[in-house]
Amino acid sequence: MLIAYVAAWAILQIRGDGFFPFPKTWPLSVLIAIAVAHTVVLVAAVGTATWYLVRGPEKGSARFPEVSDLGEKLIAVGCVLGIAVFHRMQVSRFAEFGYALHPEYLIPAVALALASVVTLPGKGRAGNGRWWLGLLVAFVVLKIYPILAFPITAKRSDLLPILSQAGASWLRGESPYQYFTLDNGVATQNVRLPGLIWAYLPAVRFGFDLRWISLFFELATLLVWGAVLGAKLKTAAESRSWRIAVILFLLMPYWHYRHELYEPPFWFVLSLCFAAWQSRRFVALGLALGLLAATHQWGWIFAPYFVVSEFRRNGFSKAGLIRTGATGVLAAASGALLLVIGIRGQFGSFKEHVFGFYERYMAGGDLYPMSLYFSAAFMKLGLAGLLRPLQFLLQLSCLGLVFLYGTDGARLAGIFALGLTLQIVLNPVAWTYQYLLVLLLMLYGWGLKISAPSGPTRAL
Repeated sequence: MLIAYVAAWAILQIRGDGFFPFPKTWPLSVLIAIAVAHTVVLVAAVGTATWYLVRGPEKGSARFPEVSDLGEKLIAVGCVLGIAVFHRMQVSRFAEFGYALHPEYLIPAVALALASVVTLPGKGRAGNGRWWLGLLVAFVVLKIYPILAFPITAKRSDLLPILSQAGASWLRGESPYQYFTLDNGVATQNVRLPGLIWAYLPAVRFGFDLRWISLFFELATLLVWGAVLGAKLKTAAESRSWRIAVILFLLMPYWHYRHELYEPPFWFVLSLCFAAWQSRRFVALGLALGLLAATHQWGWIFAPYFVVSEFRRNGFSKAGLIRTGATGVLAAASGALLLVIGIRGQFGSFKEHVFGFYERYMAGGDLYPMSLYFSAAFMKLGLAGLLRPLQFLLQLSCLGLVFLYGTDGARLAGIFALGLTLQIVLNPVAWTYQYLLVLLLMLYGWGLKISAPSGPTRAL
């Protein structure tokens, strides 16, 4: 499992935002072939991890060399230094957009992070919380640094700027689905769903940096999933491989490099769905699924997974069918209500921005050759028409896996990771940061798997 996790993790560091260390004047077919090769490795790694979570041995394989306490700390130190290097790289890349290194912030942040990770307790002594505390301190201080040092600007990415504009429009009573001219001079469509816009409204309303909202939801997500694991968290932390994976995720250079992401609120809602699912609270699950579907398009994929899992878990009895039906109805009704409120009656604008943009993009045959997906290769070969049917068939296959194996938390998380990966690699547009959630799902499922007391991992 660790080999698969490290492979997927490494691909994200190598690719970044389409990073390519050689001239981009190379032939388009060569650039696409390189991106496809990296995507194949990623899919193979996620597929292997899913196999382990669904069908693999209970405690995993011991073939990966054992790492000492010192080795674990060196990995953490390497990640911290890697984060500093990535920030130095983006300062060079975006200096003209107001990026500066600000050593008065960077040096204390790196020093405190290093002090935290070199004093991490060794394996067997993590139960007192010091290991988690040290790791979270390093995570938080390194997350705060770019908030203090770097501006939010659409010249770097339009993710948070468009949410800020959409949120301001919503607060004024206008539709958030319109074209906004950002500070890069580009009139930009809004493809984000209402739940995501609402998550950042406090920052828009009171005028503080939207990235504080992102950090809040990142920490809240970790807290919820840690609470779901509960006592299993201590058992999982006794696995050296899992500890290393946690370090690699929380101190991932690419994640810290992408300081302006808007994904964390969706991660948090997804963690609430898993919490409700694990505790078998079908009313809470239905309401959480409605919010999930109103927050991010990935929720339209995940919500059916949960409902099918509930059907499989509840069975064909009258009571079971009522519970499953109630979950589905609550999810559909609450999701639709939230979308109606968020759209403010402008259904035409919503359709134009959320769906029309991608339809025109596909029709235009535009390519992002360096993205981590297969779609550019399909479009180059004139096979773009196969992308949506393939996505549909693969999602049906994943729903079949949920029906067969989705009564177990670890297995369900693995299928979620695989399903999301298969959706992204065939999407019209794909960005490397979208795979961060895949790694988080793998990590969560792995924690459940290795902490199971006996037999297959059980739902709580």
